[in-house]
Parts: sequence; C-alpha cells; structure tokens
Amino acid sequence: MAESARERKVAELRFVLENEGLAPVIYAHGAYGGVGPRGEVVVNFYVESWAQPTEGTVTIYEDGTAREEAKKPDRLRRTVVARVFLPAEPARAIGEWLQQSAERARQASQETDGTRFEGRA
Repeated sequence: MAESARERKVAELRFVLENEGLAPVIYAHGAYGGVGPRGEVVVNFYVESWAQPTEGTVTIYEDGTAREEAKKPDRLRRTVVARVFLPAEPARAIGEWLQQSAERARQASQETDGTRFEGRA
C-alpha cells in the first residue's frame, strides 16, 4: 500500500511548554461566543453563581437576640473569567481535541465510578 503525503515524515519539530506563572488556572461552568468582527472565533468562558443579595434586614427581639436575613437572590450571575480569540483552523482543531478529551474523561470517570480520575487529557 502506498503512503499518502500526510504519512511521509519530512521533519520533526520539538517544543517545550513553559508557564512561568503567566497562565492562571481557570475553572469554567460554560462558554459562549461566536465569530468576532475580524473573523476570529471568540470564546467567553464563565462561572455561574447566585447574584449577591442587594439588601437585608436585621430583626431585634425583646430578649436582645437578633436575626439577620438577606433577600434571596432571584437571578443567576455568569461572570466571564477568560476571553479567547482564535483563528478558524486552530479553533476547529481545539474543538476536535476537546471532544476527544471529554469522551476519554467520561469513560475514565465511569471506570473509576467518578471518584478518581488518573487519565491525561
């Protein structure tokens, strides 16, 4: 069987990943975005939490005790924790990699009963 052009190795490029404290660890509950004005893919990662109460009351009783009550939040807050701009091809490749990694993580989670994950994404 003949090798395709993609299968013939012509060079190998080695690289080192360095952090140097510049890349923060960020947790995200979700993301939204789309295509930006310059044609890049824009991804806004966010975390969700209840909005903080804007008011509260303290009730003072005859026996000198007090009880504080805050108004229960009635809306969910999504806080953008990172914005990423990607050219189309890296965005496509990263999306494919994320789907493959998510599937491996799901399988590993099922194998360990969700209590421990030792896999590598």
